[in-house]
Amino acid sequence: MMLANLSELACYLPSLIRRRLQNIGADGRLEPAKESFPAAILFADLSGFTALTEHLTHTNPAGTEELTHILELYFGHLVRIVTAHGGDVIKFAGDGLLALWYGDEPLELLTRRAVQCGLAIQMIMSPAVWSTEVVDEAARGLRARVGIGAGEVTVMHLGGIFDRWELLIIGEAVREAGAAEATAPPGEVALTATAWQLAQPWCTAAPLPGGYWRLTALLDDVPMQALTPPQIDLEQIELLRSYVPKAILTRIDAGQTAWLAEQRYVTVLFAHLGDLTADTPLPAAQAALRAIQTCIYRYEGSINRLGTDNKGPTLLVAFGLPPFAHEDDALRGVLTAHDIVNTLADLGFTCTIGVTSGQALCSSVGGQERREYTMMGSVVNRAARLMQAARQQDIPILCDGETAAACRDRISFNALPPLYLRGIADPVHIFQPLLNITDGYDRRSPITNRYTNALVGRANEMALLNDRFERLRQGQGSGIVITGEVGIGKSHLVQAFIAQARNHGAIVLAGTARLIDRSPYHVLRAGLPGLLSDPRLTDLTDTIDTIIHELWPTTLIGQPPNLAALAPTHAGRLRDGLITLLVNVAERAPLVIAVEDTQWLDETTWTLLADLLDRQAPILLILTGRPPLNQTEGQRRLLYHPLMDQIKLQGLPPLAIHDLIARLFEVEQVDEAIWRLIAEQTRGHPFFSLELAKALRDAGLIMRQRQICRFVPGSASTALQMVRLPATVQGLITSRFDQLTLEQQLTLKVASVIGVEFDPAMLAAIHPAQLTEQQLTSQLFAIQQAGLITLERFEPTLSYAFRPAAVAEAIYNLMSFAQRRQVHARLAQYLEQRAGDDPLHATTIAYHWQAAGEPVRAQPYLDRAGELALHTGDYASAIDLLSKANQINTEQTSVTIGRRERMLAEAFYCQGRLGESYRLVQSAFAHLGLPLPSARRALLAPVLIESARQILALLGIRLRTMPAGIDTMEIARAANLLVQLDYYQRDPLTMLHSLLRALNLAEAAGLPLARARAYAHMEVALNRFPVCAALYRRKAMRLARELGDPATIAWAAQMQGLAALGRGDWQRAQAALSLGLNIAQQHGETRRWVECRALLCMAQARTGNFAAALAGAAEVVARGERTRDHQVQVWGRLSAVEIHLSAGDVHAAMAEWQAASNLFTDSSRISRADQIWHTMLAARIAQISGDPQQAHELALQALQQIHGAPPLAIYLLRSYEALTQMPLPWRQHWEARFIRWQVGLIFPVALRSRQQRRR
Repeated sequence: MMLANLSELACYLPSLIRRRLQNIGADGRLEPAKESFPAAILFADLSGFTALTEHLTHTNPAGTEELTHILELYFGHLVRIVTAHGGDVIKFAGDGLLALWYGDEPLELLTRRAVQCGLAIQMIMSPAVWSTEVVDEAARGLRARVGIGAGEVTVMHLGGIFDRWELLIIGEAVREAGAAEATAPPGEVALTATAWQLAQPWCTAAPLPGGYWRLTALLDDVPMQALTPPQIDLEQIELLRSYVPKAILTRIDAGQTAWLAEQRYVTVLFAHLGDLTADTPLPAAQAALRAIQTCIYRYEGSINRLGTDNKGPTLLVAFGLPPFAHEDDALRGVLTAHDIVNTLADLGFTCTIGVTSGQALCSSVGGQERREYTMMGSVVNRAARLMQAARQQDIPILCDGETAAACRDRISFNALPPLYLRGIADPVHIFQPLLNITDGYDRRSPITNRYTNALVGRANEMALLNDRFERLRQGQGSGIVITGEVGIGKSHLVQAFIAQARNHGAIVLAGTARLIDRSPYHVLRAGLPGLLSDPRLTDLTDTIDTIIHELWPTTLIGQPPNLAALAPTHAGRLRDGLITLLVNVAERAPLVIAVEDTQWLDETTWTLLADLLDRQAPILLILTGRPPLNQTEGQRRLLYHPLMDQIKLQGLPPLAIHDLIARLFEVEQVDEAIWRLIAEQTRGHPFFSLELAKALRDAGLIMRQRQICRFVPGSASTALQMVRLPATVQGLITSRFDQLTLEQQLTLKVASVIGVEFDPAMLAAIHPAQLTEQQLTSQLFAIQQAGLITLERFEPTLSYAFRPAAVAEAIYNLMSFAQRRQVHARLAQYLEQRAGDDPLHATTIAYHWQAAGEPVRAQPYLDRAGELALHTGDYASAIDLLSKANQINTEQTSVTIGRRERMLAEAFYCQGRLGESYRLVQSAFAHLGLPLPSARRALLAPVLIESARQILALLGIRLRTMPAGIDTMEIARAANLLVQLDYYQRDPLTMLHSLLRALNLAEAAGLPLARARAYAHMEVALNRFPVCAALYRRKAMRLARELGDPATIAWAAQMQGLAALGRGDWQRAQAALSLGLNIAQQHGETRRWVECRALLCMAQARTGNFAAALAGAAEVVARGERTRDHQVQVWGRLSAVEIHLSAGDVHAAMAEWQAASNLFTDSSRISRADQIWHTMLAARIAQISGDPQQAHELALQALQQIHGAPPLAIYLLRSYEALTQMPLPWRQHWEARFIRWQVGLIFPVALRSRQQRRR
């Protein structure tokens, strides 16, 4: 081990452990040990940290990292202070710390050093110092509480399972010091009576309740003497490693401590071991801890800390820490708690445990001299509080709601009244697990356990198994190896086959290999006793009994002998006896041996099974699991035996996913949109599919209607964005991730930042380890073999992808926010250098700069990406990107802000959100230096001025239209947008001003596109003057054709059609609108297509072609629903109402009006024109239906909406005409006629009588 790595290892161990290793015997083995000595004890704790944890984890996605940063600062201070005063930091406990002063000095002097240290802590953690640190505002009020005790301390070194040892510090003096810390007011130091008696001559203190003393001042200092840790002997490194968690060791070995922090979904057990005291004999304490270790390791959990508080020893255990994550960690945690309680009870100890599940940041905290691996998050605090509540209520185990929900299919729970727990604002729902002593853990697939015994989509695989079973019945032995990802259905397939085989008279010897038990033949041991009850094997009873006692002697409860250490003759005799027994069983009935999780199978069993096949014994052998990466001779013999077949399970076909989901929800049919979405996202992975289906259900996105499962209306397009990755799926993927080497894990994390698909060149460029091409290729191949990525394509460049896509999300979620920011920044810089000027990459670069915490660098790319999205018709993305850019507070020019607001306004307009669009375009004009007139009455003079400018321009005289320094191009674009908004929102005078201004600005700016559109607008504005209108029509079309821009040609055609509609020239209108419609369709101009189609419906209805008009209205509604454009849906619905009224079908009109009314719930997204249209259509329906009172009231409401400023939207012409025919008082009647006259200034058809229009 390198010296740098050695120093990293040393900081995870207190000096107390290093001193012990200096006294290890000549054999160099660790043994249980117990010693007692006098010491001064210091407990330090952050008051308010639990409440802060709850606050940050619930209000800040990076809350756990902020907490870790706070603890880094806090513990960094404390470690420096404690070691400077000669103390040994023994344990960290969440936000607490335990330190000891021991050695050759008198206890009186040791206590004075501890007291002096406590006062230093109080000073360094004072508000004046702590508030200067860069921490969350809510953390500024944290205060340290310190408790100091003195007396006899007992130290025990316990454990040894898997060479993992724990250090326990106990004793009455330790308990009293913990109680003193709990009594101390925030920001104060409290002394036990013993400590006060020893330190009294050199300090002053005030009494506290319970016989404790609050330190007030030091009267005399002790010369500081820093702690000098013992030097580490290189030969003792392996012994030191026995005290350090594996998660730390692997990172140190790989030189990756900078990447230690991970966000993990964990299940936490907090256990109180109150009966374990200083008086407990060492053998009893050792037996208890080994029993606890065995329970925990059986389910592949991790001991995080064996600590002590004022109530006695506590144990912190986690499931989901690296390298042992599982999809069912919550279940494992509850079963482990149950086993610990019962096992300790058998040994004479009591225990209470709190079990919780949730997200935690798993990292190390502390100072440079002393660190500890820990978990940060409210999940740990809740477990500690539930442990305390369990002790108070005399209940062995209490679980939180998330743990109970995760285990509900396997364990029953008793719901208890919610509790208010210290430091947690809201009541916590608690549950007591109800388990029997005989309950055990079954490692079969969750699909088998939870949902259905019916097999779905595995017909070919089952056919092969059945064929081999038929051969077995004919006396031919064989084997099948079934491999595949976790959760792919291996166990489900085997269990279904075993059920069939038993029905056909087979004897089944089934077992699951376990990491905790690698003893020889352990997978066969559990099944052998079952053979004794089979009447076909009565003559083999004595042989079976002999083998069972050889394998499982009763002398060591729960601990089979180490058969590998037996004499070779004995081991060989046992193997031959087993083979003979199994062959004899097979001769009496078909024998199936099924072994699951063969990756944990011991070498002796591999050899035995291969020997069975070599002898061609009439046995069907079925193995499932992951193939070993480094295969032994016995493994190779069996896996590649001529009689072995291979089945590699893949994902299910899409139709099988339909059947799987249908059985889950107990329905006959699942909508295609649901099962296709799930099958595509999971690549047919059955477990992922079921968990995603449940997540969609739990999020309220799918529903059951009779016997059909459907999406809730409106949720299909956003379903995946609205559900988080289920914890079970995260755990399953993490379990596969944990099997990789640390180097491969880092590569996969970096790749997850790139996205679901990535290419090796980009990955190599941003990889922090700077891998060679060969190293990266080797790692990617290994990851591909593990089933986490696939080779997506070779051309045009080599590309890999995470499959299913959920794998990328799960791996990305493991990274801390700091790590993510680091990789995102590297990737953004890489993309900037290679594609920074390409707008197609702007969205990606902006995303990575934002994710890197660099919003200022992201802003220009957000603008560029938003502009591209706007030009390509992706208005939702344009709004999202430009809004993000607008929210970034940086120093920008007014022109930049105005330009962004203009684009944002245009995107809102194209989505039919006219109110938001108008507010933004107003702001854009202000930022561009040309504010809009604030009052309508002030428009007359500007209209005359703009008219004069245009007349002079026609005569060839150009006047300066704007002050110097104004961006004429942006102003012209904004003015063009304002014309379109005023068409729906403003009155004729405002509209005329906008038209003239837009035209003059476009000509002044020299923008051909803007000029062409302005000329087309002017044709509409001058409809009452045919010669002038024709002049501008020709100018518009000529310029549009010269530009060759399809969008501009479509726009000009639409304006021609609009003008023709305003004149009542229906044929010309249809021709022009059809041209605009076709061009828009060909070039993907969604908004232009919708507007042309809606106007064409109007023209068709005017000519009596109601069927075509209704079909067009339906197309408009469908397009609006597809694009989520509220205004377009309104147009389609209300157009259909108008058409039905024109056709005389009042009932159909009423039904369509009701459907349209459902779109009017959010008035902020409805234009004034559409509100008036909706109201007047209702008035017309009421009038035709013979309800004059209702028609009268609605007509008055419409007049209020118009408020003397009628919008010019042409679809309102019938409504304005109808308004003059409503039963209104004379004043309102003349107001209605005046409104119609104003609109007639632009659209002459509004002033014609019905008879004239028909002619």
